[in-house]
Amino acid sequence: MLKEFGRRVIRCCEEAGVPRATIDHLLRADKEVLLAARATLDAGIQVIDELLAREPEKPIEKVEVQ
Repeated sequence: MLKEFGRRVIRCCEEAGVPRATIDHLLRADKEVLLAARATLDAGIQVIDELLAREPEKPIEKVEVQ
């Protein structure tokens, strides 16, 4: 199960433009795969936070669900 998760993380790293040498290293180090996943998520969250900070907040609208 961890190897499949590692493969998914590697695929995400490739899509994010992580250098191939780094990806090869991560394939041999499961713990570093998890750390890389965390760092990738942190970077993505930071980008989203920056995008949200640029846009003015919209008033919250109440929506009724029936």
